[in-house]
Amino acid sequence: NVLDILEDACAGLLTSLVPGN
Repeated sequence: NVLDILEDACAGLLTSLVPGN
């Protein structure tokens, strides 16, 4: 699903932007 890919990309960007996990 395209939306799934977009969600995955957004999640990846957010996790890479937010420090500490």
